[in-house]
Amino acid sequence: MKVNLKHVDCKEDNDFMSAFDRMMAESILERTSNIPKAGQFDISVPVHVKSTTKKTYDQLLTEGTEETKPVVNFVLMTRSGNKQQYNNVEMPVDSEIVTKLRSREEAERAEKEKVKRMTLEINERQEEEEAAEIMQQAQRPATMNFNRDRRPKYQHPKGAPDADLIFGPKKIR
Repeated sequence: MKVNLKHVDCKEDNDFMSAFDRMMAESILERTSNIPKAGQFDISVPVHVKSTTKKTYDQLLTEGTEETKPVVNFVLMTRSGNKQQYNNVEMPVDSEIVTKLRSREEAERAEKEKVKRMTLEINERQEEEEAAEIMQQAQRPATMNFNRDRRPKYQHPKGAPDADLIFGPKKIR
């Protein structure tokens, strides 16, 4: 069966197409203006790197005599080929990288705390609703179906079925 469809131009189609074109242009413009940021990830420092930071005798002697500025120790991971190398880097506490890292950690901790609080509130609300529902059910009178008791229950016959009763008496020839 062939169906001949004829396209009829109407004002709504033209309005739709112009709005669609405008929306697509805005979307493309927005995507080109937003440069995706590189993913931020934390890599924990391997245990064997933390324990291998040995100091020389001269470093130990000068450590006690000079005034130490507050610093934060970082481990810089670099690659040469397939091998990973770890270098210790000390950054002053007032440096930009340390302040940004601390503010990011603070924001993450605040977000986790917020999610935890919201989860606990939702859990408490659900428990209260369940308790209220149980109380309502306990206060409601139990509805009983009295018609069920009037009807005699089916008693299944026990034992093997009687073949004569089912098929009729035996006919012997």
